[in-house]
Amino acid sequence: GPVGVACDKNGQVYVVDQLNNRVQVLTLSGDYVTAFGSKGNKDGEFDGPNGLALSSTGVLYVCDSDNRRIQVFDTQRDHQFQYSFGHGNKLYCDVALNATEDKLFAVNFVRVIVFTPQGHFLYSIAQHIDYISLLPISICCTPDGHLLVGHDTSAGFLSVYHEDGTLVTAADCNL
Repeated sequence: GPVGVACDKNGQVYVVDQLNNRVQVLTLSGDYVTAFGSKGNKDGEFDGPNGLALSSTGVLYVCDSDNRRIQVFDTQRDHQFQYSFGHGNKLYCDVALNATEDKLFAVNFVRVIVFTPQGHFLYSIAQHIDYISLLPISICCTPDGHLLVGHDTSAGFLSVYHEDGTLVTAADCNL
């Protein structure tokens, strides 16, 4: 089923279809345009894809969770695979680009990991509030440079950070 969504400037909607290991492209009215990806571990294949982010120039970043990587596609060139990064033991679940599109923030159930859009590691942000480690599962960047991090539903927290990792506030969403 759908677990991640992004919309481009032309009104095309990109939906991560986790169960079918692909990304579907739809119109704003929900009409099918195309899909790409299949189950596997080669370039352009997915195993449990999750979140995604789309740049203003049409670069699409997809969390390929069970393959423990982030794959990058060019939506302007028929969704052609470009490269992947973040390989290793990290299970990425969501990504977001900041407003200036010079940093890509990825959450992996433990922390926020910050990359360049080309996939070079910059730094990580630990997720600790009152000495309790929370499981970050979703992320969003605001136009004014803040990160909104949603934590595991059982934790029920939304944390707000500056891009440098400084905690601004945390809200208990279990009210």
